[in-house]
Amino acid sequence: MRDYAQVMMNQAADDRDTKACMNQALAALSRRDFGRVELGDRLKRKGFDAETISVALDRCQDYGLLDDAKVMDHRIHALMRRGYGPAFIGMDLKRKGFSEEIITEHLPQDGNLWAERAQWIRCKHFGNPLPHDSSERIRQMRYLYQRGFDRETAHRICSHSID
Repeated sequence: MRDYAQVMMNQAADDRDTKACMNQALAALSRRDFGRVELGDRLKRKGFDAETISVALDRCQDYGLLDDAKVMDHRIHALMRRGYGPAFIGMDLKRKGFSEEIITEHLPQDGNLWAERAQWIRCKHFGNPLPHDSSERIRQMRYLYQRGFDRETAHRICSHSID
């Protein structure tokens, strides 16, 4: 009889932990969207165990509150609007816990799109005229590398304009 009581007390404690974890997850999701890994890390920092976190995340996913694809698309477009290139965006998504396969699936692969974005950020930061000397061209190319654009795109953008 005592074993049954102990099991029931443990189950009630687990239910309380799961409910508390679920409440923390819902509170976080009410402020902004999270990916599954990112929300799991946040709940882990709050002191919940891995099993409780997994149950809470599964419930959130069942209710349609967690959608990694939607979170990734929002993040990609936000960083593109801020002038970042594919390498920077890919690294940011890896830091957020998304897998390499999902990142390559969602990240636009159109080279012309990235060239237009690089042209836009170069003109926004340096103005419309192309650099006339090599030191200025190198400075502008370095700026584009740091923003996550590849060498070929940066060289093409800083050497001649795209029409």
